[in-house]
Amino acid sequence: MKIFGSPQLESQDLGGTVQFVLTQNYGLVGNLFGPLLVGSFAVYSWRERSVLAMIAAAAGTVGLFINWLQGRETILRVDPTEIVARGNLGKCFTTEIVIPRSEITSIGWSAGGEGDSGGLYVATGWRRPYLLPGATEEQGRAILDTIARRFPEYPIDERQRGSFLFCDDSGITTLGLNDPDARSWNSEP
Repeated sequence: MKIFGSPQLESQDLGGTVQFVLTQNYGLVGNLFGPLLVGSFAVYSWRERSVLAMIAAAAGTVGLFINWLQGRETILRVDPTEIVARGNLGKCFTTEIVIPRSEITSIGWSAGGEGDSGGLYVATGWRRPYLLPGATEEQGRAILDTIARRFPEYPIDERQRGSFLFCDDSGITTLGLNDPDARSWNSEP
């Protein structure tokens, strides 16, 4: 078993439909971190008789159980009329999303941030649910290329999404301060 896990992507051509299967491999650290954290909250709540720590341990146990029930796989199926995502979507009570093509404003990949897992998303107006949460940028680009090639009617968002903190444009900003031709702020006009 690897120390750090990584998601694995498989793609399948099913005639008029393309299917992608993303399997999360959490690795040794990912498999042990959650139970150890929940266990430490449980031990702390028992020793200190802390109600807040007990609630945190109970919520963590429920979250781990729901994640275990949903499994490690997420299946994304794309056809000319709709997109269907099934499996572990990173939500507690949502295991399937069906979005008609007519409602989709763009499909893209986001790095995530601020409690956001990142991955492949579909924008429908103000909503932007993740269809393959945890997909890497390379996997997202491969999926987007396949969708654009097979179904050109789907709107693909070409720019990489950064975090919400930087207004989804977290690229590097240069000020040109090293430019020898630029004027200094304190020089005479």
